Amino acid sequence: MPITKSSRALLNLHSSALLFGMAGLFASWLALNPLLIVLGRVFFASITLAIILKFKKQAIRLQSYSDMLRFVALGFLLAFHWTTFFHSIQLSTLAIALFSFSTFPLFTFLLEALILKVPLGWSNFVLVLISLCGLYLVVPIISWSESPNELGGLFWGLASALSFALLAIANRALSGQYSAWQISFHQDLWAAMFLVPVLFFLDFQWSAENIALLILLGTVFTALAHGLYISSLKEISATTASLVIALEPVYGVMAALILFNEVPSIRTISGGLLILSASLYVSLIGRKPLKTKPTL
Repeated sequence: MPITKSSRALLNLHSSALLFGMAGLFASWLALNPLLIVLGRVFFASITLAIILKFKKQAIRLQSYSDMLRFVALGFLLAFHWTTFFHSIQLSTLAIALFSFSTFPLFTFLLEALILKVPLGWSNFVLVLISLCGLYLVVPIISWSESPNELGGLFWGLASALSFALLAIANRALSGQYSAWQISFHQDLWAAMFLVPVLFFLDFQWSAENIALLILLGTVFTALAHGLYISSLKEISATTASLVIALEPVYGVMAALILFNEVPSIRTISGGLLILSASLYVSLIGRKPLKTKPTL
């Protein structure tokens, strides 16, 4: 039976979610400072994306100086987002980092409502409450002294989610001017520019294995994953895409279980399911067009 375009697109979408979900495993594979991991990721991703832009004959040059300033800010935000994410994993576990990061659709929804002055109904506060309950189950908040790593992982995971929500809103504002490839390239490029100075302040020893893993992270688990996601949107609805991408933490936790025998507790899984449920609902209602488009 021949594979239809929609089936291929769905396969690409699930592959993208799997690759994005597994990207967090590099925090365990690489015994490096998160800043160095992110520097390697965005450096090799930006090179790959530049090649893709040339192949697709899309312009690398930006349209205005003001756009460059926007991408400078977004590059810093992207560097912050990925650094906090990897730091969260190294402090705690991949499950805690992924589930806390999974709150980003809720952050996006609340930030857009704040920017557009949209009143929030009682159902929105219920979603926030469900997410908070989920976070409590993922990391029982007893005291900082008793579980500093777990609470630290939760905090940095939420910081990663908030920064990603800001990126999502900014990308939406830029999507009318630039393609997703162009946006990704310039954000990765400026993130790399911001992180290059860390080479002069951090002690590290490069090895062939670390460099190979960073190349793999930047090309396959970043640039290729993004490409699979973009290509799938030609045949898959935005609603379906949001539902599949929401499986990213599920794929990541399953990969950690298989590769590192990192078994999350029943409590962590229950909390993760609550967070994912709230995020999925927000993603679904977020497909409705907004009256005003966010601007930068």
